[in-house]
Amino acid sequence: MMYRRFLVLVTLLSALVIPSVTLALDNGFPGATWGEFRFQQPTTGQQDAILQGWIRQGVDLHRYSEDTRLEAYVTVRYTWDSQQNTWYNDIAPGVGIALDTYLGKHFPVTWGVEYLWDRYFVSPHTAQEVVLYMNWYGWWDLKN
Repeated sequence: MMYRRFLVLVTLLSALVIPSVTLALDNGFPGATWGEFRFQQPTTGQQDAILQGWIRQGVDLHRYSEDTRLEAYVTVRYTWDSQQNTWYNDIAPGVGIALDTYLGKHFPVTWGVEYLWDRYFVSPHTAQEVVLYMNWYGWWDLKN
């Protein structure tokens, strides 16, 4: 059943990406990354260092405006922690499709769906999952 879902997703993404390769030459190959490293020292218990993030490389399928585009992409998500907790030690390659836009001058928003192959370092456990998401980020300057 999971294999069938994977084939359907790959077929749909291929149908979107292959015809748009010539469009992508005009529109672009956007990439993005996000990461975080933090050291936690709780008042009780053990300290922990955590590294997490993702890398994404895409191809524009369609530009609706200067600030809005539909994109197909490949991604790698990663998480590591010094406590060796199973849920924090993984790498997850995947594929996805997203709508990126700006709501205002400094507020990018992304809606998308990803298919991930999650592999855990500390255990033999693996997972395949579909993720629906909405990401946002904003910045401002109270003085200006």
